[in-house]
Amino acid sequence: MAAAVIEFYKGFDTYAIYGAEAVFGTPVAPAATSRIGRVTSVNFTMTNNFFRTQGMGEGRNVTGTFTGPFDASGTIEWDVDDFTFMQYAIGPRAGSGTLADPYELQERDNIGYDATNIPTLSIEIGSQGDTLDDTTTFDGCVLNTLTISATQGEVLKASAEIIARSVATGTALETYTAPTSRVFVFHEGNVTVGTDTLHCSSFELTVSNNIQTHRRLGSRFIQLPTTGLRRYDFTITLRKKYDDTAGVLSGTEIRNQFFGASGAPATAAVVTAQAISLDINEGTGASGDRVVNIDLSNCYFESWSEPIQLEGGAIEVTVTGYGHSGLADGANNVPIRYYTVA
Repeated sequence: MAAAVIEFYKGFDTYAIYGAEAVFGTPVAPAATSRIGRVTSVNFTMTNNFFRTQGMGEGRNVTGTFTGPFDASGTIEWDVDDFTFMQYAIGPRAGSGTLADPYELQERDNIGYDATNIPTLSIEIGSQGDTLDDTTTFDGCVLNTLTISATQGEVLKASAEIIARSVATGTALETYTAPTSRVFVFHEGNVTVGTDTLHCSSFELTVSNNIQTHRRLGSRFIQLPTTGLRRYDFTITLRKKYDDTAGVLSGTEIRNQFFGASGAPATAAVVTAQAISLDINEGTGASGDRVVNIDLSNCYFESWSEPIQLEGGAIEVTVTGYGHSGLADGANNVPIRYYTVA
């Protein structure tokens, strides 16, 4: 008698790829080259939401079970080597990726399937086995949030919260080839507030789409989701210091911007907004180096946290805030643009 086959699926033998859909509820087969990035973590959750029924006189135990609404959601985390996938949280990519015509992720308001909207996705998770491969494909996927994190001493990281319609499994893997492009690192980055450089240790930006889902009578699955209010929220950490260098925004100076006035909180109802940018200039600007600009307009500082400890060394401050939109470029708001030096 043949021995039983037992094998485990492993993260290092698993890929995550995506494909843009043309019709909601109709999955597509993602191409192996449609990479999200250097994916480090995937976590999808599926829930049947069963209904348990029980009537008086039927005893203490459940007497009936029926399927309820099917929910599928997840998170994906990756090291950033490209920004193409992020368009599905913001809006379609325009441009050619050159200095004169950089790629731009342009804000769009609706989920849909023409050139001016944000399409849904099919996301395939494929795991290689010894004798039997396994794939899980989620369709009708939308990005509810996108977070970009730049921390000194680390690579640029991103994560996304995803809502899906349904799921299907299979055993046929794509011929996946790992990307060869290098990831971005924060020591090539620079944060500016207005026109001044901010010496900070980390910058995190979250784009929230506040996706709304609904179901129609007669279906367990969500219908085409709709976008809610768009929100750009950021968190900055920095060492508190005094620095009167021209063109440098010190900790004491950004505190005045938090106040909206000099030395004390503003009494006026309106304070001055700031433009905030995270700029990454790869290398020395030679041919093949990449440049990325993440820009927010009309930014305000919401909270200030300043823990002070006896043995803590230099005081570190955490500032949170938000921006109204991406940077205006003609008729479009563009929070992310990037290009490769010719």
